[in-house]
Amino acid sequence: MDYEVANLSYWMKAKPNYCAYTDEDWGYGEGNAPHQKRVKKVIEDILKQLGSEQKIEDVFSANLFFFRSPDAVKLRSYVKANHDCWEYHEKFLQIVAPKIIVCNGNDESFSAFSLLRNHFKIEKSEKKAINRRCLLKYFILENAPWSNNQALVLGLPHLSYPRPLPEITRITSELIAESGFQNS
Repeated sequence: MDYEVANLSYWMKAKPNYCAYTDEDWGYGEGNAPHQKRVKKVIEDILKQLGSEQKIEDVFSANLFFFRSPDAVKLRSYVKANHDCWEYHEKFLQIVAPKIIVCNGNDESFSAFSLLRNHFKIEKSEKKAINRRCLLKYFILENAPWSNNQALVLGLPHLSYPRPLPEITRITSELIAESGFQNS
């Protein structure tokens, strides 16, 4: 089946609080693919850090582009075809008014994190080493256009690959506490 058709069929079956990380079968049963499990763990750890009883199904989530691709090469080919979804993301940000944005991936040239950084003209992001090959990047957006308050933007290393989740959780917890976003 064509990959885009499969994405559309999942969307058409959407239910309230539908979550791709728990409700879709990515080849291991619903919510059981390694990538799904890693994202769920990190997001739920962040929610706990914030003192929230929410689950991942309660959190707004969107892809940078409104389709999922099997790999970065296929995704880059879509970008070359000029799929610009920024106007929709602006609306989402206005509606959700997030205090924290978690980006799954932090590549400097091709990620939601780099798009946000470039769009808001943030010249430099901060970095914390998770291990010698893996960085967590972040910046604080002052006067976020959707709320005129600060927003913490976290760029996690892409979780489609095995990552040291306890270390990611520890560092994100420290950043949330240091930034004053805990229990806010």
